[in-house]
Amino acid sequence: MINDIILLHVLSRVKFGAFEGVVDMNGLSYRGYQGTIEFSVEDNVYYGEVKGVKSLLSYEGNNLEELMLDFQEVVDYYLDEFKGK
Repeated sequence: MINDIILLHVLSRVKFGAFEGVVDMNGLSYRGYQGTIEFSVEDNVYYGEVKGVKSLLSYEGNNLEELMLDFQEVVDYYLDEFKGK
């Protein structure tokens, strides 16, 4: 987990793979939406939810890269399905 915290700090300064958003110590940001970053020791998984929407939009990943990409997919799906109509 310490390595992921260090990685999170580094990621805030560089583009990471296919993730097109922003990562900082406050969480994730993509297309104007912010999301949390949490870690479950019991399940050994990262998870979070999109803030500021009426629906529950959650995402998860086994590592930070998976978490960020799932966050991006959730936001894209929300915008396509609910905001695009």
